[in-house]
Amino acid sequence: MPDGFGILSEGSVASEADWISNFDGDRSVFSSLLSDGILRNTGTVRGKRQFSLNFVGVLATGRSVWFSFPKASRAHRMEDADLILQTIIDYRHRTDRTRSSADFSQDADRMKIGTIVDTFKALTTWTLDRGFHHEAVVQNRMVLEAIDWDRTISSTPAMHSNGSVVYPAPVTRINSSAISSLAEIQAIALLDLQKRLGPFADLLAPSSTDLWHECHQILDQGDAIAIPDLIESSIDNYAATTNRDEDMELIALLRDWTTETWSAGSSVMAYGISSFHTVWEDICVRTMANLGSPVSHAEVASQPAYLINGHEFSLKPQRPDILLDRSGRIILADAKWYLLDANSLPQTPDAIKQFAYELSIREDLQVETNMLMLPTEDHDTWVLAGMLHMAQSGSHDHRFRTVSVIALNWKHLSRLYVRREGLGNDFIAQLTALVASNQQIPVLKA
Repeated sequence: MPDGFGILSEGSVASEADWISNFDGDRSVFSSLLSDGILRNTGTVRGKRQFSLNFVGVLATGRSVWFSFPKASRAHRMEDADLILQTIIDYRHRTDRTRSSADFSQDADRMKIGTIVDTFKALTTWTLDRGFHHEAVVQNRMVLEAIDWDRTISSTPAMHSNGSVVYPAPVTRINSSAISSLAEIQAIALLDLQKRLGPFADLLAPSSTDLWHECHQILDQGDAIAIPDLIESSIDNYAATTNRDEDMELIALLRDWTTETWSAGSSVMAYGISSFHTVWEDICVRTMANLGSPVSHAEVASQPAYLINGHEFSLKPQRPDILLDRSGRIILADAKWYLLDANSLPQTPDAIKQFAYELSIREDLQVETNMLMLPTEDHDTWVLAGMLHMAQSGSHDHRFRTVSVIALNWKHLSRLYVRREGLGNDFIAQLTALVASNQQIPVLKA
């Protein structure tokens, strides 16, 4: 674990004084996270207000970096951090959220600097692959492998002969050894991002010591000045005079950096997402999608409506997270970001909804399985953790079918999610067999 790096956990609750202590005694960090909805007031205990952490991902200031793990992660392994961030990135892209709001809840959009990690990773990868930008020297000579066909076609006369086109003076582009002023901006951007990410930069780019050394060498030899207007002007000048794809890619990355750097309005960098339960829901929905045809509840079930004075007033239809039609056999499921703990299981409103989803399904259709999907990391893939049933005085009410409680390894499902894969086609058959034989595994934490 690098110096200046700390671990947090989603859902952690502490007093204001304890949170300020966690954040190196910096009250401004606490205030910023509270105003952005990352910390939320959860009430008072013994006269002290308590605040819970509603965030998964990276939090950083100029001095320190923290990684907040999902609450389902008990081990807090740093090798899981990249999977968590990639899952959040995939969720953002798949749900058509904007770049800024993808990284925060609606209350946390003010900072608008969530894509710093994206920019850092993209710029370091580009530089490690292609090096620092060099000035291009255009010479008119026959070097076939270095012909710049765009410039040749647009700026030199062509000769037409026997149905062919010949360019007698092709333009070639030879890279000189001279580092360009764009390379100096490239070095400034890399070092700036590295400094702002602090120890987390070492985790994102673990083999980049030589890269940082080269950045310093370039700046020692150059004369670039880190003034926003001058830097943006230089980038614009290069953009106006180049037509090379590589140049345009680098210019786009540097523009991302200037936008993220000089438009940010907070001393805290947050890269991740509030309300991680929405990510878990999307993971479950998409990894189950291959098991049947998605349908809306309104298509296959009756819906609530009032009848008053001869007029019917329909309510919004029920919306389970997952409803799949398998040739007349229905799968019902809700993804719940709750731990398998006696004190934090889904409560009565969620339980009653799950029974109502099934009871209102049309009689000509068969509910093959009805389940709640909860996260775990205690098992490799998934287990039948238990059942939800209606009971009175300890006795099962046979008017209601039981709902299966499935514990799924959140890391396994996240890997399937980022690989665009689904649960195996035998998942439902295995689950049905386990339910029939009542082979549940005791995983509940008392």
